[in-house]
Amino acid sequence: MSMGIPVVASNVDSVPEVVGDGGILCEVDDVKCFLDGAKELINYPDYAMELGARAKAIVTQRHSPGIVGKELLAIYNELSEDE
Repeated sequence: MSMGIPVVASNVDSVPEVVGDGGILCEVDDVKCFLDGAKELINYPDYAMELGARAKAIVTQRHSPGIVGKELLAIYNELSEDE
Protein backbone atom coordinates (compact mmCIF):
# COMPACT_ATOMS: atom_id res chain seq x y z
CA MET A 1 0.00 0.00 0.00
CA SER A 2 2.85 2.38 0.75
CA MET A 3 3.93 1.99 -2.88
CA GLY A 4 0.45 2.90 -4.16
CA ILE A 5 -0.56 -0.68 -4.86
CA PRO A 6 -4.09 -1.66 -3.87
CA VAL A 7 -4.61 -4.91 -2.01
CA VAL A 8 -7.12 -7.72 -1.93
CA ALA A 9 -7.23 -8.75 1.70
CA SER A 10 -9.33 -10.54 4.29
CA ASN A 11 -11.81 -8.57 6.36
CA VAL A 12 -10.76 -9.99 9.73
CA ASP A 13 -9.12 -8.52 12.81
CA SER A 14 -7.52 -5.11 12.16
CA VAL A 15 -7.07 -5.59 8.40
CA PRO A 16 -10.14 -3.50 7.43
CA GLU A 17 -8.88 -0.65 9.61
CA VAL A 18 -5.50 -0.70 7.91
CA VAL A 19 -6.76 -1.21 4.34
CA GLY A 20 -9.68 1.21 4.60
CA ASP A 21 -10.85 2.12 1.13
CA GLY A 22 -7.42 1.39 -0.35
CA GLY A 23 -8.27 -2.14 -1.37
CA ILE A 24 -10.85 -4.86 -1.73
CA LEU A 25 -11.87 -6.80 1.36
CA CYS A 26 -13.10 -10.39 1.31
CA GLU A 27 -14.34 -12.97 3.78
CA VAL A 28 -11.30 -14.98 4.79
CA ASP A 29 -12.61 -18.22 3.26
CA ASP A 30 -14.14 -16.69 0.11
CA VAL A 31 -11.61 -17.72 -2.54
CA LYS A 32 -13.89 -16.46 -5.32
CA CYS A 33 -13.87 -12.97 -3.82
CA PHE A 34 -10.08 -12.92 -3.75
CA LEU A 35 -9.89 -14.09 -7.38
CA ASP A 36 -12.60 -11.67 -8.52
CA GLY A 37 -10.88 -8.84 -6.67
CA ALA A 38 -7.57 -9.54 -8.38
CA LYS A 39 -9.30 -9.79 -11.77
CA GLU A 40 -11.06 -6.48 -11.09
CA LEU A 41 -7.75 -4.76 -10.41
CA ILE A 42 -6.25 -6.24 -13.58
CA ASN A 43 -9.23 -5.58 -15.85
CA TYR A 44 -9.96 -2.06 -14.63
CA PRO A 45 -6.61 -0.27 -14.38
CA ASP A 46 -8.21 3.12 -13.71
CA TYR A 47 -10.01 1.65 -10.71
CA ALA A 48 -6.77 0.00 -9.56
CA MET A 49 -4.95 3.33 -9.86
CA GLU A 50 -7.67 5.05 -7.82
CA LEU A 51 -7.49 2.41 -5.10
CA GLY A 52 -3.70 2.59 -5.20
CA ALA A 53 -3.78 6.33 -4.63
CA ARG A 54 -6.14 5.81 -1.69
CA ALA A 55 -3.91 3.05 -0.33
CA LYS A 56 -0.84 5.26 -0.41
CA ALA A 57 -2.73 8.14 1.22
CA ILE A 58 -3.94 5.85 4.01
CA VAL A 59 -0.41 4.70 4.81
CA THR A 60 0.98 8.22 4.60
CA GLN A 61 -1.74 9.79 6.74
CA ARG A 62 -2.41 7.07 9.30
CA HIS A 63 0.22 4.36 9.33
CA SER A 64 3.59 5.92 8.56
CA PRO A 65 6.38 5.06 11.00
CA GLY A 66 6.51 8.64 12.26
CA ILE A 67 2.80 8.81 13.02
CA VAL A 68 2.70 5.37 14.61
CA GLY A 69 5.79 6.21 16.66
CA LYS A 70 4.20 9.39 17.98
CA GLU A 71 1.02 7.52 18.87
CA LEU A 72 2.99 4.83 20.71
CA LEU A 73 5.01 7.43 22.58
CA ALA A 74 1.80 9.16 23.67
CA ILE A 75 0.42 5.83 24.93
CA TYR A 76 3.65 5.05 26.82
CA ASN A 77 3.67 8.51 28.36
CA GLU A 78 0.06 8.18 29.42
CA LEU A 79 0.71 4.76 30.95
CA SER A 80 3.76 6.01 32.84
CA GLU A 81 1.71 8.88 34.31
CA ASP A 82 -0.81 6.39 35.71
CA GLU A 83 1.81 4.76 37.95
